Amino acid sequence: LGLKVAHCANAKCDVFTVHTVESNGRVGGYTSATVGADGFPILIYQDVASKDLAVIHCESLFCAPYFRRN
Repeated sequence: LGLKVAHCANAKCDVFTVHTVESNGRVGGYTSATVGADGFPILIYQDVASKDLAVIHCESLFCAPYFRRN
């Protein structure tokens, strides 16, 4: 459970990488996503347990902390 994001490797998205953004088991209600001015994903979702609205501005295209291409 939790909130995960997939980064597609091609236009068909038949190859992708999945990263867990939030590991709390009861999140992801009413999820929306957009791309910020910096080109990185922004995720908006509801924490189902607390009913709080949360926003995550990803630090990389893959929405994974400390990700760096080789």
